[in-house]
Amino acid sequence: MHEIMPPSVITIDGPTASGKGTLVAKLAETFDFYPLYVGMLYRMAGYFASKNRADFSEPALLKIAQQVIDFKEKDGIDLQHLKSEATASLAVRVAENANIMKFFDAHCRQLCLRPPNNKRGIIFDADHGGKVIAPNATLKIWLTAHLEIRAERRWNQLRGHELFSSQADVSRIICERDHARSNRPYAPMEKPEDAIEIDSTDLTIDAVYARAFKLITETLAHPPRHEAL
Repeated sequence: MHEIMPPSVITIDGPTASGKGTLVAKLAETFDFYPLYVGMLYRMAGYFASKNRADFSEPALLKIAQQVIDFKEKDGIDLQHLKSEATASLAVRVAENANIMKFFDAHCRQLCLRPPNNKRGIIFDADHGGKVIAPNATLKIWLTAHLEIRAERRWNQLRGHELFSSQADVSRIICERDHARSNRPYAPMEKPEDAIEIDSTDLTIDAVYARAFKLITETLAHPPRHEAL
């Protein structure tokens, strides 16, 4: 028998507009991890459903989910549309289907076993990564912030967007999405019991990064070991 070191898996979960995407991008570059933006899978599914004028029945969504998994960058996609708030709303609808979530979760677990591009590990931007997708993750971080701060940050990003006339509109949408994600029948958004929380309410991006960097560095210095035949 000999010991093997599986790829490291870091999950960064949390509510909408808590800063997960920015943090994951910076950490992935630092540690040579593959960044997995789980929410983007649902955005792409919503995007393809809209583009193909598909309904949101389970058979239609399963076909679209496979299309998302098979997607290659060379296929081309309207990134502006993909990142739009309209597509974000469609993504929430996609996640209402438990079997679609399970399909994407299985895909994410396969990526954990063999991170793309020969990366040394994988780091999640998700809302149920540490609780459901990778319950045995090397490290779990829960990134959050007060609602008013999250709304302010998103409003500054989207100021002038046709869907929003005020920060109050943004706050309302964030509340609706938080509620939808927290009340899904399958894999509701919830902080894992063993996750370490970082509250970014009063922190700069650099301060949040510094805390996460320290946690990951300390964890990777003493990674879990697994035996294999």
